[in-house]
Amino acid sequence: MQYSPPTPADLRRLKEELGMTGVEMAELFGLAGGQQWRKYTGGQAPRGMGLHMLFFAAARLALTPEELERVASRMHAAGAEIKLGAAPGAQAEPAAPDTPPTLAAQLAMLACTAD
Repeated sequence: MQYSPPTPADLRRLKEELGMTGVEMAELFGLAGGQQWRKYTGGQAPRGMGLHMLFFAAARLALTPEELERVASRMHAAGAEIKLGAAPGAQAEPAAPDTPPTLAAQLAMLACTAD
């Protein structure tokens, strides 16, 4: 598998496309709060978004609540305790056929694609 994280500009554009606050983006990605989100989108040396965090956010945007519950149940069977809330802005509307996919749509596609 090869992975290149989105740039800070990509992440800021995603935030804008989803119409979310920094706190909401932090919750979507499983971060502790808005300050943690800003570490990926600004400063002199922004962090690279890890594949697992991006996948988690993409899954929350792309999967239905029932599909997410199936994943959470599987995680529970492996010994984890997890309570998933609904992702802010989940299930974005599909783009028109001739419209290039938004970053949010690309993230949703990432959740459904494997090499």
